[in-house]
Amino acid sequence: MIRALLCLLAAAAFVRAQEPAPRFVQLTYRETVETTATEGQQGAAPTPRTESTFVVTLGPDRLAVQRGERATVWLFDEELRRVVDLEAATYTQVSTLARASFVQQELQNRRKQREVLAAGNVDEPSFAPFELSVLFGWYAYDDRFELTRSERDGQVRYQQGDELVTAWRLADEQLTEAQRRMFTRLLQRLAHVHPKLQKELADGGRAPRELVFRWLDVARRSEATWTLERAERLDSFPFDTQGMRRVFRDDALGRIEALVHTPDAEGRPQRLTGKQFLERAEAAAGAGSYRDAMLLFVEFGLSTGESTPDVARRLLSSEEARKQLRATGEAIGAVNSKPAKALELLAALDRADYSRPAMLGVFRANALRGLGRVDEAIDVFLEVLKESPFLVAAWADLGKYYVDRYRMEDAWRAWDLGRHVDAQHGCWRMPAAWERRLRAEFREML
Repeated sequence: MIRALLCLLAAAAFVRAQEPAPRFVQLTYRETVETTATEGQQGAAPTPRTESTFVVTLGPDRLAVQRGERATVWLFDEELRRVVDLEAATYTQVSTLARASFVQQELQNRRKQREVLAAGNVDEPSFAPFELSVLFGWYAYDDRFELTRSERDGQVRYQQGDELVTAWRLADEQLTEAQRRMFTRLLQRLAHVHPKLQKELADGGRAPRELVFRWLDVARRSEATWTLERAERLDSFPFDTQGMRRVFRDDALGRIEALVHTPDAEGRPQRLTGKQFLERAEAAAGAGSYRDAMLLFVEFGLSTGESTPDVARRLLSSEEARKQLRATGEAIGAVNSKPAKALELLAALDRADYSRPAMLGVFRANALRGLGRVDEAIDVFLEVLKESPFLVAAWADLGKYYVDRYRMEDAWRAWDLGRHVDAQHGCWRMPAAWERRLRAEFREML
């Protein structure tokens, strides 16, 4: 009897061992953050102490952080980050390349700032390479550091001299290899742990029962403590957006995104085909409206990526056409060489001479950027694209303008929308080349 019972127990254990392990683990942490101002702090003082609870879900190519009814979800196999409103069953999304580009550009920018500060004998600790690695979760330039490691009562501690940098105690909760990879992504995004320590912590194979870390940003110092409250195993990812509605931010760019992604949206402009552009241009030239014909030919090229057809040269080469186009040509020709003059000449043109005058805004935006007035240029481009959202090359330029202002998420929003309109247009070489570099240099972040 006893032998039979032992055999049954052994068989049951064998069956359980053959069952696939749950693919996801969900960890609930209580977070306490204490922040103090340091020398040079300006403006409102930081909130000295905050407490909150968040839930982390880790699994193959999936990471989610939920606070209340909102969850930020990273889909690394799709290179997407989504913000999900669980109550409204809606979500927004942006490329994960946006963060990688921000980290890349910010590290470069702060390196230059550090060099300027050093030239003026100004010491700003938060610009030190080690501190930047901690702040951004990625190795900064020239990151040489010495830390003291100690271990006592199950706690691993790293210190710089007498100062604690990071400390942790591991829980019994085991993480699979896929879950450990996602935990590293979590540390890059939500915690401020040096990349070297991220690896050691994740390689421990278990979730931390307690994690303490500190970081420096300009004129402030913060320290956080995460305490594990609960762990649960899941077979499926709880933030599937199937059946949810994609929405867009309530800003100028978001309203254009909604128009483009919603074919039956009220107020959605008509999208002209290349053939329709050419037919309208030829009709305008036939009626003697050479200014309108020229602008239609320009918009044809920017929208389709095709070369200006031979018919354009024939229709616009007459003496009467050249005379009529002189003022427009002078305005456009001055955009790069004399942007201030170009703005004057563009303002003097009569919009009534053009059936699609929004195109003039493209030249105005380029002139404004040439004068360093990038924010104004962005606003002008958004006005143009509200009227002509299928002007593909304009989306490529708008993304570059956002990069000028370190607005990386908006840059990828613009580029992804333009590629949604036409991914084969020749204007995407620069963004595509940058994306290839980011995938190579920041592979473990994506």
